Amino acid sequence: MKKNLAIYWVLLKKYIFLTLLIGFAQEKVSGQVILNGYVVDSFTKTGVKAKVKLCENEKTIDSVETRIVRNNAFYKFRVPATKHKYSIKVSSEGYIDTTVVYEIKHIARNTSFSVPDILLEKNFNSDIYKSVDIDGIEVKGTQIRFAYRG
Repeated sequence: MKKNLAIYWVLLKKYIFLTLLIGFAQEKVSGQVILNGYVVDSFTKTGVKAKVKLCENEKTIDSVETRIVRNNAFYKFRVPATKHKYSIKVSSEGYIDTTVVYEIKHIARNTSFSVPDILLEKNFNSDIYKSVDIDGIEVKGTQIRFAYRG
């Protein structure tokens, strides 16, 4: 009986210690949540390397570049865990700059919020897509191929 009580007491001490340790570790991180999402091409739905700015009242709070993993371009911000409205501005070479407004409405136990995919449209007036005349070269086409993504 005494042996079982001693084992019980040791386990209880370990449980209390671990509970306090986890509680203090969470307290350091609490107060912040993660705001994340993807930046994709509006036609091909593949990831686009872009600069993403997190803004509040037209002031830039933070900025990151998307991280490309497999065919996805991912970004992540740490923001205070409060109800708030943020503007996310995305710019990339060859694409039209896009701004998305995202509002954190209810925190509860959520530690992260996913912003809907940000779709970038190509800027056909950009220098990348301008045609160049080269004298003496003639191109003949024998096939016409269409890409359709429905």
